[in-house]
Amino acid sequence: MGYRTTFPLTEDGYIDVWFSGKEPFNAISYATDLIARMDWTQVGIGAAFALVCLYVASEYRRRSNANG
Repeated sequence: MGYRTTFPLTEDGYIDVWFSGKEPFNAISYATDLIARMDWTQVGIGAAFALVCLYVASEYRRRSNANG
């Protein structure tokens, strides 16, 4: 989380470079760098948890509608 909020992608940081006018802000390299530094294990665990929650919620709704 700290990496994403401080923007230390260059020596001066993306925000400093963008405001100082040395070079234009490059959103593609910024997004690519953020994606490259993701913890893909945590992303996978979060996606699996979300799918389990969706399944449980859909089963609950299906069963509660069948009883009501």
